[in-house]
Amino acid sequence: MKTKIIGILVMMLLIATVLPAMGINLNNHPYDEITFVYNSSSDGIPEPFFVTPVDGDIVYDGARLWAGEASGIEIMFTEFYYSEDGNEWTFIDSDYDGTEVPAANDEDCNSPWGDGWSVYWDTSGIEGRYYLAVTMWSPMEEWGESIIQVYV
Repeated sequence: MKTKIIGILVMMLLIATVLPAMGINLNNHPYDEITFVYNSSSDGIPEPFFVTPVDGDIVYDGARLWAGEASGIEIMFTEFYYSEDGNEWTFIDSDYDGTEVPAANDEDCNSPWGDGWSVYWDTSGIEGRYYLAVTMWSPMEEWGESIIQVYV
């Protein structure tokens, strides 16, 4: 249990330091606070969440989709999808290491230690309200999913 609490505290510290370094100002967001939920009865199922964008955001000119994992379990890979209706999903991309150091010209990620679980979503040619899903897989082949809505 101590390990999970430490993991959550580290994630909070990363969010408080990495997001401002990426130019994301949490103080200008329409939400009053960020809430972290700790599930002490975790049974090995990943608990993904979107770091950016968040539910209700407006996305344009493509976007870096960035996800975190709240329970602290090991993740093998992460998949990202989008949907117009929440039923039929289109695969965006996968991230298999979660620690890729960005290229020197990658303006979306200024972190020297990597971009976390993330992919680039090319939004050219689409417009309107879309659902985004992130699915994380554990080594035990358990999976967890988080779904949000964004406007393109």
